[in-house]
Amino acid sequence: MSKKISPTFSSSDWPSSLSNKDSKDWSLGVEIIKDRFESRFIKPIDSLVGHSEKIVRCNSGFIIMSIDCLLIETLNQFYFGINATTDKYNWRNIDPNYKSNWQAFRDSLLTAHISLIFS
Repeated sequence: MSKKISPTFSSSDWPSSLSNKDSKDWSLGVEIIKDRFESRFIKPIDSLVGHSEKIVRCNSGFIIMSIDCLLIETLNQFYFGINATTDKYNWRNIDPNYKSNWQAFRDSLLTAHISLIFS
C-alpha cells in the first residue's frame, strides 16, 4: 500500500534504484525530499514568520525552534539511514560529533562566530 510522503508524492514514487549511488533517478529522489521538507518544515516556519498578526510573528520562536529540531532529527535519520524514530534512533545514540562530521556544519562553524556558542 502506498503512503503519502509529501503533498506531491507517495511512497510508490520513490525510485528503488536509489540504493545505487550512481542511479540516474537521484534527481527525482531529491525532488521528493525537497517537497517533503518544504511542506513539513520550511513552509510552516515561513507562515509563522510572515504572519499578518504581529502577536503570531513575535511569539512563535519556540514553535519555530521545535520545527528546526525536528528538521535536524529528520536529517540525522536520513544521514544514518534510519527508517523510523522508534527503530534505533534516540537521544542516546545520536552522533556526538555531528559538528565535525557533517560538512555543512563544519563549513559554517569554521567561518562564523557561531562556533563560539557551540564549542
